[in-house]
Amino acid sequence: MLDPTFSLEKLSEFVGREAILQDARAWLRDRGCHLAFFSGDYGVGKTRLLQHILDLARKELKYDGAPTHLIDLYHFRHHSPEGLARAIVASFEDTDNGGYFEFYYRARTKLEAARAAGDSGEIYKQLENLLSNCVSGLKKMSAERGLLLLFDTAEQFVYPSQKGNRFAPAWDWLEDWIGSLPRGVALFAGRPAADALFQQIQRPQPLRTSLNFFTSEESRAYLLATAKHWSNKTGLSFSFADEDIERLHILSQGRPILLTLCLELKMRKQEAF
Repeated sequence: MLDPTFSLEKLSEFVGREAILQDARAWLRDRGCHLAFFSGDYGVGKTRLLQHILDLARKELKYDGAPTHLIDLYHFRHHSPEGLARAIVASFEDTDNGGYFEFYYRARTKLEAARAAGDSGEIYKQLENLLSNCVSGLKKMSAERGLLLLFDTAEQFVYPSQKGNRFAPAWDWLEDWIGSLPRGVALFAGRPAADALFQQIQRPQPLRTSLNFFTSEESRAYLLATAKHWSNKTGLSFSFADEDIERLHILSQGRPILLTLCLELKMRKQEAF
Protein backbone atom coordinates (compact mmCIF):
# COMPACT_ATOMS: atom_id res chain seq x y z
CA MET A 1 0.00 0.00 0.00
CA LEU A 2 1.27 3.47 -0.86
CA ASP A 3 2.11 5.66 2.11
CA PRO A 4 -0.21 8.73 2.24
CA THR A 5 2.81 11.06 2.24
CA PHE A 6 4.49 9.32 -0.70
CA SER A 7 5.38 11.68 -3.54
CA LEU A 8 6.13 10.24 -6.94
CA GLU A 9 7.63 13.54 -8.01
CA LYS A 10 10.17 13.31 -5.21
CA LEU A 11 10.95 9.62 -5.63
CA SER A 12 11.15 9.24 -9.38
CA GLU A 13 14.35 10.32 -11.08
CA PHE A 14 14.15 12.89 -13.82
CA VAL A 15 13.68 10.90 -17.01
CA GLY A 16 14.14 12.26 -20.52
CA ARG A 17 15.14 15.74 -21.76
CA GLU A 18 18.78 14.70 -21.46
CA ALA A 19 19.88 16.85 -24.40
CA ILE A 20 18.32 19.91 -22.75
CA LEU A 21 19.98 19.11 -19.42
CA GLN A 22 23.36 18.78 -21.14
CA ASP A 23 22.83 22.18 -22.77
CA ALA A 24 21.91 23.69 -19.40
CA ARG A 25 25.06 22.30 -17.79
CA ALA A 26 27.17 23.74 -20.60
CA TRP A 27 25.50 27.17 -20.38
CA LEU A 28 26.01 27.35 -16.62
CA ARG A 29 29.67 26.41 -16.96
CA ASP A 30 30.67 28.84 -19.71
CA ARG A 31 30.98 32.61 -19.49
CA GLY A 32 28.36 33.63 -22.03
CA CYS A 33 24.78 34.86 -21.87
CA HIS A 34 22.10 32.35 -22.83
CA LEU A 35 18.34 32.68 -23.26
CA ALA A 36 16.01 29.75 -23.86
CA PHE A 37 12.28 29.22 -24.14
CA PHE A 38 10.77 25.77 -23.57
CA SER A 39 7.28 25.56 -25.02
CA GLY A 40 4.69 22.85 -24.71
CA ASP A 41 1.09 22.05 -23.92
CA TYR A 42 -0.39 21.43 -20.50
CA GLY A 43 1.13 18.48 -18.65
CA VAL A 44 4.23 18.08 -20.80
CA GLY A 45 6.60 18.75 -17.90
CA LYS A 46 7.71 22.36 -18.44
CA THR A 47 7.67 23.39 -14.78
CA ARG A 48 9.38 20.22 -13.67
CA LEU A 49 12.12 20.76 -16.26
CA LEU A 50 12.80 24.27 -14.94
CA GLN A 51 12.80 22.98 -11.36
CA HIS A 52 15.21 20.19 -12.25
CA ILE A 53 17.59 22.65 -13.90
CA LEU A 54 17.46 24.79 -10.77
CA ASP A 55 18.19 21.74 -8.60
CA LEU A 56 21.02 20.79 -10.94
CA ALA A 57 22.52 24.28 -10.66
CA ARG A 58 22.27 24.42 -6.87
CA LYS A 59 23.12 20.84 -5.91
CA GLU A 60 25.25 19.39 -8.70
CA LEU A 61 27.10 22.41 -10.06
CA LYS A 62 27.06 24.54 -6.86
CA TYR A 63 26.32 27.53 -9.09
CA ASP A 64 26.87 30.75 -7.14
CA GLY A 65 24.28 32.79 -9.02
CA ALA A 66 21.35 30.40 -8.57
CA PRO A 67 18.09 31.60 -6.95
CA THR A 68 16.04 29.57 -4.50
CA HIS A 69 12.92 29.23 -6.63
CA LEU A 70 11.26 29.79 -9.99
CA ILE A 71 9.30 32.95 -10.77
CA ASP A 72 5.75 32.17 -11.88
CA LEU A 73 4.47 34.74 -14.36
CA TYR A 74 0.94 33.46 -13.79
CA HIS A 75 0.66 35.93 -10.92
CA PHE A 76 -0.56 39.32 -12.14
CA ARG A 77 1.53 41.11 -9.50
CA HIS A 78 4.58 40.10 -11.55
CA HIS A 79 3.30 41.84 -14.69
CA SER A 80 4.50 45.33 -13.77
CA PRO A 81 8.21 46.24 -13.84
CA GLU A 82 8.19 46.88 -10.10
CA GLY A 83 6.38 43.63 -9.35
CA LEU A 84 8.77 41.59 -11.46
CA ALA A 85 11.81 43.33 -9.96
CA ARG A 86 10.53 42.53 -6.48
CA ALA A 87 9.98 38.88 -7.47
CA ILE A 88 13.46 38.54 -8.95
CA VAL A 89 15.17 40.02 -5.90
CA ALA A 90 13.02 37.88 -3.59
CA SER A 91 14.25 34.76 -5.37
CA PHE A 92 17.77 35.54 -4.10
CA GLU A 93 16.88 36.58 -0.54
CA ASP A 94 17.87 33.27 1.05
CA THR A 95 21.18 33.06 -0.80
CA ASP A 96 24.50 34.76 -0.14
CA ASN A 97 23.86 37.24 -2.99
CA GLY A 98 21.94 39.78 -0.91
CA GLY A 99 24.80 42.27 -0.98
CA TYR A 100 24.23 42.92 -4.66
CA PHE A 101 20.86 44.50 -3.87
CA GLU A 102 21.86 46.98 -1.16
CA PHE A 103 20.95 50.01 -3.26
CA TYR A 104 17.75 48.32 -4.44
CA TYR A 105 16.64 47.87 -0.82
CA ARG A 106 17.44 51.50 -0.07
CA ALA A 107 15.34 52.66 -3.01
CA ARG A 108 12.51 50.34 -1.97
CA THR A 109 12.47 51.83 1.53
CA LYS A 110 12.40 55.37 0.11
CA LEU A 111 9.68 54.40 -2.36
CA GLU A 112 7.46 53.07 0.41
CA ALA A 113 8.02 56.25 2.41
CA ALA A 114 7.15 58.40 -0.61
CA ARG A 115 3.95 56.45 -1.16
CA ALA A 116 3.01 56.87 2.48
CA ALA A 117 3.58 60.62 2.14
CA GLY A 118 1.69 60.83 -1.17
CA ASP A 119 4.66 62.54 -2.88
CA SER A 120 4.14 61.71 -6.57
CA GLY A 121 7.42 63.23 -7.72
CA GLU A 122 9.42 61.26 -5.16
CA ILE A 123 7.44 58.12 -5.96
CA TYR A 124 8.44 58.37 -9.61
CA LYS A 125 12.08 59.05 -8.72
CA GLN A 126 12.41 56.17 -6.27
CA LEU A 127 10.58 53.74 -8.55
CA GLU A 128 13.11 54.51 -11.28
CA ASN A 129 15.91 54.05 -8.74
CA LEU A 130 14.46 50.73 -7.60
CA LEU A 131 14.32 49.37 -11.14
CA SER A 132 17.77 50.61 -12.16
CA ASN A 133 19.37 49.36 -8.95
CA CYS A 134 17.75 45.96 -9.41
CA VAL A 135 19.28 45.68 -12.88
CA SER A 136 22.67 47.00 -11.70
CA GLY A 137 22.76 44.44 -8.91
CA LEU A 138 21.84 41.60 -11.25
CA LYS A 139 24.48 42.62 -13.80
CA LYS A 140 27.17 42.87 -11.12
CA MET A 141 26.22 39.45 -9.76
CA SER A 142 26.22 38.12 -13.31
CA ALA A 143 29.75 39.39 -13.94
CA GLU A 144 31.17 38.14 -10.66
CA ARG A 145 29.25 34.94 -9.92
CA GLY A 146 27.02 34.15 -12.86
CA LEU A 147 23.24 34.50 -12.83
CA LEU A 148 20.40 32.03 -13.30
CA LEU A 149 16.81 33.23 -13.75
CA LEU A 150 13.87 30.89 -14.34
CA PHE A 151 10.42 32.12 -15.43
CA ASP A 152 7.42 29.81 -15.65
CA THR A 153 4.01 30.25 -17.34
CA ALA A 154 5.44 32.80 -19.78
CA GLU A 155 2.27 32.78 -21.91
CA GLN A 156 0.63 34.91 -19.23
CA PHE A 157 2.77 37.84 -20.42
CA VAL A 158 0.97 37.77 -23.78
CA TYR A 159 -2.35 39.65 -23.83
CA PRO A 160 -4.33 38.68 -26.96
CA SER A 161 -6.49 41.41 -28.49
CA GLN A 162 -8.34 42.08 -31.73
CA LYS A 163 -5.49 44.34 -32.85
CA GLY A 164 -2.81 41.75 -32.16
CA ASN A 165 -0.86 40.65 -29.14
CA ARG A 166 0.09 43.05 -26.39
CA PHE A 167 2.66 42.19 -23.77
CA ALA A 168 2.73 42.71 -20.02
CA PRO A 169 4.37 46.03 -19.07
CA ALA A 170 7.14 44.14 -17.28
CA TRP A 171 8.24 42.56 -20.56
CA ASP A 172 9.59 45.82 -22.02
CA TRP A 173 11.63 46.35 -18.87
CA LEU A 174 12.91 42.75 -18.81
CA GLU A 175 13.67 42.63 -22.53
CA ASP A 176 15.71 45.83 -22.23
CA TRP A 177 18.44 44.18 -20.16
CA ILE A 178 17.99 40.39 -20.10
CA GLY A 179 20.15 39.86 -23.18
CA SER A 180 23.02 42.05 -21.97
CA LEU A 181 24.01 40.05 -18.90
CA PRO A 182 27.78 39.56 -18.78
CA ARG A 183 27.39 35.91 -17.82
CA GLY A 184 24.18 34.08 -17.15
CA VAL A 185 21.26 31.91 -18.15
CA ALA A 186 17.63 33.03 -18.39
CA LEU A 187 15.13 30.23 -18.97
CA PHE A 188 11.45 30.63 -19.77
CA ALA A 189 8.75 27.99 -20.00
CA GLY A 190 5.21 28.33 -21.25
CA ARG A 191 2.61 27.34 -23.76
CA PRO A 192 3.28 28.05 -27.46
CA ALA A 193 1.49 31.44 -27.33
CA ALA A 194 4.50 32.80 -25.42
CA ASP A 195 6.70 32.37 -28.50
CA ALA A 196 5.56 35.84 -29.59
CA LEU A 197 7.66 37.32 -26.77
CA PHE A 198 10.91 35.93 -28.10
CA GLN A 199 10.49 36.80 -31.76
CA GLN A 200 11.66 40.35 -31.06
CA ILE A 201 14.83 39.48 -29.11
CA GLN A 202 17.83 39.59 -31.43
CA ARG A 203 20.88 39.23 -29.19
CA PRO A 204 21.53 36.72 -27.93
CA GLN A 205 19.14 34.77 -30.13
CA PRO A 206 16.92 32.77 -27.77
CA LEU A 207 16.92 29.01 -28.17
CA ARG A 208 13.29 27.99 -28.71
CA THR A 209 12.58 24.33 -27.95
CA SER A 210 9.26 22.50 -28.16
CA LEU A 211 8.74 19.84 -25.50
CA ASN A 212 6.88 16.78 -26.71
CA PHE A 213 4.94 14.20 -24.75
CA PHE A 214 6.70 11.03 -23.65
CA THR A 215 7.20 8.34 -26.25
CA SER A 216 6.32 4.79 -25.29
CA GLU A 217 9.97 4.16 -24.46
CA GLU A 218 10.24 7.28 -22.30
CA SER A 219 7.10 6.26 -20.43
CA ARG A 220 8.68 2.85 -19.88
CA ALA A 221 11.90 4.42 -18.56
CA TYR A 222 9.91 6.66 -16.22
CA LEU A 223 7.84 3.79 -14.84
CA LEU A 224 10.81 1.49 -14.35
CA ALA A 225 12.80 4.25 -12.63
CA THR A 226 9.88 4.96 -10.31
CA ALA A 227 9.46 1.29 -9.44
CA LYS A 228 13.17 1.07 -8.64
CA HIS A 229 13.04 4.14 -6.40
CA TRP A 230 9.93 2.87 -4.65
CA SER A 231 11.58 -0.50 -3.97
CA ASN A 232 14.78 1.15 -2.72
CA LYS A 233 12.85 3.54 -0.51
CA THR A 234 10.48 1.06 1.09
CA GLY A 235 12.24 -2.28 0.75
CA LEU A 236 9.09 -3.60 -0.91
CA SER A 237 9.16 -5.19 -4.33
CA PHE A 238 7.27 -3.37 -7.05
CA SER A 239 7.44 -3.92 -10.79
CA PHE A 240 5.42 -3.41 -13.96
CA ALA A 241 4.42 -5.98 -16.52
CA ASP A 242 4.78 -4.95 -20.16
CA GLU A 243 1.01 -4.72 -20.53
CA ASP A 244 0.83 -2.41 -17.47
CA ILE A 245 3.39 -0.07 -19.00
CA GLU A 246 1.55 0.06 -22.32
CA ARG A 247 -1.79 0.62 -20.60
CA LEU A 248 -0.42 3.47 -18.45
CA HIS A 249 1.22 5.08 -21.47
CA ILE A 250 -2.04 4.97 -23.44
CA LEU A 251 -4.15 6.25 -20.54
CA SER A 252 -1.77 9.16 -19.91
CA GLN A 253 -1.34 9.92 -23.64
CA GLY A 254 2.35 10.35 -22.87
CA ARG A 255 1.71 13.44 -20.72
CA PRO A 256 4.13 13.26 -17.76
CA ILE A 257 1.66 14.85 -15.35
CA LEU A 258 -1.11 12.39 -16.30
CA LEU A 259 1.35 9.50 -16.22
CA THR A 260 2.21 10.44 -12.64
CA LEU A 261 -1.46 10.56 -11.64
CA CYS A 262 -2.21 7.22 -13.32
CA LEU A 263 0.87 5.72 -11.73
CA GLU A 264 -0.05 6.92 -8.25
CA LEU A 265 -3.54 5.46 -8.63
CA LYS A 266 -2.07 2.16 -9.85
CA MET A 267 0.37 2.00 -6.93
CA ARG A 268 -2.37 2.76 -4.41
CA LYS A 269 -4.71 0.16 -5.88
CA GLN A 270 -3.21 -2.49 -8.12
CA GLU A 271 -6.55 -3.49 -9.62
CA ALA A 272 -7.47 0.13 -10.51
CA PHE A 273 -7.04 -0.64 -14.21
